[in-house]
Amino acid sequence: MKAKPADDPLSWTSLASIHQQRCPHRNWYFLPWHRAYLAAFERACRNLSGKADFALPYWDWFIDRQLPEPFRGSANSGNILWEDRPGFPENASLPIETFGEATLERILASEGFEAFGSSRPFNQNSLDSSWQRKSGASTELEFGPHNNVHGILLGVMVSGLSPLDPIFWLHHCNVDRIWSLWTARHPTFALDELFLGFEFANDFTAVASDVPARVQKLLNTERLGYSYPPLLTIADVAEQITLQRVQAWQSFDTSILGNQSRFVALQGSGVGAGNGLPILVAKSTQGGIATRTQPLSIPFIAQQPIETLLGDLGNEQSGSAVVLTGPRRVVSFSRINFKHPPTDPGGRVHIFLNCDYLSPAIGPGDPHYVTTIAFFAGHDDHGAVTVQVDLTDTLATVRRNGDLTGKELVVQLMPAQSDDVEGSAVEVTSMTTTIL
Repeated sequence: MKAKPADDPLSWTSLASIHQQRCPHRNWYFLPWHRAYLAAFERACRNLSGKADFALPYWDWFIDRQLPEPFRGSANSGNILWEDRPGFPENASLPIETFGEATLERILASEGFEAFGSSRPFNQNSLDSSWQRKSGASTELEFGPHNNVHGILLGVMVSGLSPLDPIFWLHHCNVDRIWSLWTARHPTFALDELFLGFEFANDFTAVASDVPARVQKLLNTERLGYSYPPLLTIADVAEQITLQRVQAWQSFDTSILGNQSRFVALQGSGVGAGNGLPILVAKSTQGGIATRTQPLSIPFIAQQPIETLLGDLGNEQSGSAVVLTGPRRVVSFSRINFKHPPTDPGGRVHIFLNCDYLSPAIGPGDPHYVTTIAFFAGHDDHGAVTVQVDLTDTLATVRRNGDLTGKELVVQLMPAQSDDVEGSAVEVTSMTTTIL
């Protein structure tokens, strides 16, 4: 592939250019498009190598946080898999706060595809091809592990031409594998026709004409000619009530809320039905800038103590394998709108809840920590970025700690440690938080 002329559809450069020109990020086509891209690349490898059983490997960064050994070396080592990755020295490890079991479990527990695989493009109302690259809200699989690998390794990995680095393919195979894990845990999840009926017209035809263009035909990996190792049997704990409430939140037009930063109960058909608890939503346009020396705190105000709005959340006991799925189960999300990503291509932002002692010294080991947001510079350099953060696990923890007795739920942003202090700063324009 590297020896082919640049204008050959199967050249290394042409294959990377498909990603630069056509890939969707920050919307629900992110996962199926990249699955089709991987399948097309794998077919091209089989055809060029003459090995019909060739299968792409994956880099399981949740258990192997160092760069796989075959990709190490130097510019003079002659290793065709080597690429300059200036942010990731040979013996470096990916950060445990993003690549640990807790993050994986939180991602796999996401209720509904749009809470797991990023949301539909904002205001999408058709299957027109123009929606392919329009932005929705990215969720943790994308803004967390996916973006962090790109942003930490640096080099071409923080550009639209990231497939020029061979590790790209193993990285995205693992993202694809996690989608398969999630599907196995949520076998009855429902999908919208605006998702299922979308087609990636002609994106991969020149590489592998037999790769399906329609999203609905990309949901089953075995039909695409590959599979992942057998999975452990996992009980599906998703509740229909919870899923309905999440879907109501996903489709809610937050522009009607005003800017009061106060929780209001959603009204409408079916909203609040099932568990007797209201769906509470609050929007803040307070905004502001979060820097390494000055975190940004956005308060959301309720009419009663926050802990009284959380149903049975936080009642779990250690040592129990039972996941709380009772009728008063509660989940919570924040959608954060950034004016633009940090100028530091490796910039990351830690999210905390109700941490009244937050400072640069507080890290992911603190019980108020939620997650870490990374920005894919290859795609997030076009202005505003929206992410959707799952607050549920941290809400449970801080409730047990007695930190939610007041009427404020405070979402806090702290840029991660960076050599580029000024470039790590981020500006938030607005934020919406819900308790479902």
